[in-house]
Amino acid sequence: MCGRYTITDPVEAQAALAPVLDDRTPIPDLPPRFNVAPTQVVPIATNREAFARRRCLIPADGFFEWQKAGKRKQPFFIHEVPRRPFTFAGLWDRWKQPDGSWLISFTIVTCRPNAVVAALHDRMPVVVAPDDRERWLTREPLPPEALADILAAPDPAGWVAEPVGEYVNKASFDGPECVESRPAQQSLF
Repeated sequence: MCGRYTITDPVEAQAALAPVLDDRTPIPDLPPRFNVAPTQVVPIATNREAFARRRCLIPADGFFEWQKAGKRKQPFFIHEVPRRPFTFAGLWDRWKQPDGSWLISFTIVTCRPNAVVAALHDRMPVVVAPDDRERWLTREPLPPEALADILAAPDPAGWVAEPVGEYVNKASFDGPECVESRPAQQSLF
């Protein structure tokens, strides 16, 4: 699971998903998000069953990883250059809550990291290329091997990991300061 990610241009992200959405899919008016964390409500594009059938796409334009730096952890904002929307591979499910209402939840699928992320973490979110989005969302049940090529890490060319400030460490903080580059802090201890 990818812990935190961004979707700073929701209009552009929705436009990127337009080819895989049908004409009846409502497009919500969304604000920019600079620190999406687990348990928060965010949009996904679904194919309407776990890996065999319940695959989804999660729009994003960056994600965060942390690297231990002495007694603290330095956050890094990882994104393409230029920064543009992309989609994570996800799996969704729904369950009935004790009050009888339905809750839809999702998880981001991870893979081995590319060279940019490998210096920070042993896995990264699966990024689905635009040409593979329809295949990922197909309603046909597919065996895992039919999607294996999609589950590979993206080519590291064009990706960067920039150190950012500690604003992103607090899940309730969702401002543009989360993605502002800062020199990595060096520990003296």
